Amino acid sequence: MSPDEVERTMHFLLTQQAQFAANSAILEGKTHQIAEGLIGLTAIVGRLAEAQAQTDQQLKETAARLKETDERLSEHIRTVESHLDIVIEMFERRLRDENDPGPS
Repeated sequence: MSPDEVERTMHFLLTQQAQFAANSAILEGKTHQIAEGLIGLTAIVGRLAEAQAQTDQQLKETAARLKETDERLSEHIRTVESHLDIVIEMFERRLRDENDPGPS
């Protein structure tokens, strides 16, 4: 190899090494950005999971309150129906007494 060819080869290798170093620095910066983004996403997912757990707990509590309310309402309806049955029975008895002339 002639000294000129050696010099061109060395220049080529140095240029390639400089380009590789520049590309490596760019890649390192992008990797850092990706890592920061992942850290941010991890924090967001953590907050979402916590919020979901709170929502689940609230839904359980609401379901329990609704069940309790349903049971109280059912009992109240049974009481009202019982009272209505008494009123209906009294009304029917009154109608029978009014329509029955009794013994002659």
